[in-house]
Amino acid sequence: TLWDIAERFYGSGTAYPRIYRVNRKRLSSPHIVRPCLVLRLPAGADSLWRKIRGLEPQVGAYNRIL
Repeated sequence: TLWDIAERFYGSGTAYPRIYRVNRKRLSSPHIVRPCLVLRLPAGADSLWRKIRGLEPQVGAYNRIL
């Protein structure tokens, strides 16, 4: 769910609307996330993404998760 993704990358599930706002065209509802869907994460998840994956963030305001 977007709640779980927000919890993992922002430290709080209540941040899920941030993810939903930048992915509205990909999601029919914030409560339904299809398998294999590629989402964009708003800026702010960069440092946590790098920490979790041991990777440098992509240039720009968004990172992709698979």
